[in-house]
Amino acid sequence: MLQSGIFAVVMAAVVILAILSVLLLYLIIRKYMENKTMRKIEIEKDRMNPLLYTYISEGNITRELSTESLVKKRAIENLLRKYSEILVDVQAKLRIEEMAQCHLSTYYVKELNSRQWSKRMNALYHIEDFKLTSLQQPVMHCLQKNNAAKEEKFVCLRILAAFQMNGIHDMLTNEYTNLSDFEYRSILMKLNENHFEFFIAGFHRMDANLQYAVLEVMGVKKEINYVPFLESVFQANKGELRLRALKALASIGYVKDPDKYSFLSRSESWQERMMAAKLFGVVKEESFLTALKDLLHDRSWYVRSQAGQAMTLIPKGYQLLHQILENSEDPFARDMAWEWINKGES
Repeated sequence: MLQSGIFAVVMAAVVILAILSVLLLYLIIRKYMENKTMRKIEIEKDRMNPLLYTYISEGNITRELSTESLVKKRAIENLLRKYSEILVDVQAKLRIEEMAQCHLSTYYVKELNSRQWSKRMNALYHIEDFKLTSLQQPVMHCLQKNNAAKEEKFVCLRILAAFQMNGIHDMLTNEYTNLSDFEYRSILMKLNENHFEFFIAGFHRMDANLQYAVLEVMGVKKEINYVPFLESVFQANKGELRLRALKALASIGYVKDPDKYSFLSRSESWQERMMAAKLFGVVKEESFLTALKDLLHDRSWYVRSQAGQAMTLIPKGYQLLHQILENSEDPFARDMAWEWINKGES
């Protein structure tokens, strides 16, 4: 009985060892093949690079830039990505996109239909980088697949927005309503003004995350023509929506009547007091120094810090900071005044 038990253990160990040996051999062979492929890609890159550079810089194309094999496709893909990252010339960018369209579009369509998630995502990122607008339909098909992962759908929507696809507004407001405000913002940032206007027009019918994203995009773009809309959102709402509108106004740095916002320095919300301090700083009116002085004595560190920074942006602000440093009985206000005085002088 004991011998049969020992025999079973030994056989199990042999089987496990055999499986591990086969797995190790597989990994070694796979690594060898990957390294061999990478060496071939590097050789092709060395051969293609001068030809590709001549085309991108001068527009002279040659038949030697053929990509009939996968190795050559990956080689030219790597080179085009490198040039796309470092070149800013508009004509050069267009030639990079034309080359990608000519040599890689069919390859990317095939990759989008792969069962491997990593291959589909890699293809999507390259379609986005190279601005392959001719692949709008394959990207749309990828988006509508039942097995598409959430991240996959997000990237597809971002690409379609970058391509200024008609109907992107309806897709985001009716079909794809479970995205975060960060994801919505990334998508909206790709839209031109004409498409973005649809989201402004339908703002009050949208989900909260999409509303937040619209307001954040306005703050990032810093267009003065957004100010009336942002002020109306601020005045008509409470809570997070009101705060986001105020944040966007502070980012733009302009309001029609700054005095209408002075009451925010006494708001019960520390976030509103902080945003008010930021707004007072960017409008740079000395009349706000009294409110900022009070905010420098606020119980919230974030409010005090923003008030101190705002005071450095206003004429006579440094003078007031010195007065607070010398005369205030609040040690926290003195510390914050000292901090911003030294930041401004460094």
